[in-house]
Amino acid sequence: MASATEYLVDRENPDIAVGHRPREAVQGELDKLVELVGEDLRDTQCAVAHVERWLAHALETAEKPVLTREELAVMAADPTVIEGLDTLTDTLAGLRRRLAAIARRLR
Repeated sequence: MASATEYLVDRENPDIAVGHRPREAVQGELDKLVELVGEDLRDTQCAVAHVERWLAHALETAEKPVLTREELAVMAADPTVIEGLDTLTDTLAGLRRRLAAIARRLR
């Protein structure tokens, strides 16, 4: 049985211990992290697409000769862009954390 000092716990992902372990275990963790990075990238791409569509619509609206308060209020409160921005923030944070976790595990 391994002693407590043989394992260091990753602060951002405490269920994945790092330290003196078999190479296969570490490789399995890296494979899982790479898979999660792929999911984060796909989710980020989808969120960016939602925000891009909103930006294109916002540009069309802004180029109209006459803007109304109602048009701007509806555009500002669009739940699609709000959700897209929230998703984008979350996925980019997760992506950054997972890439850092992979970098720490590579030797």
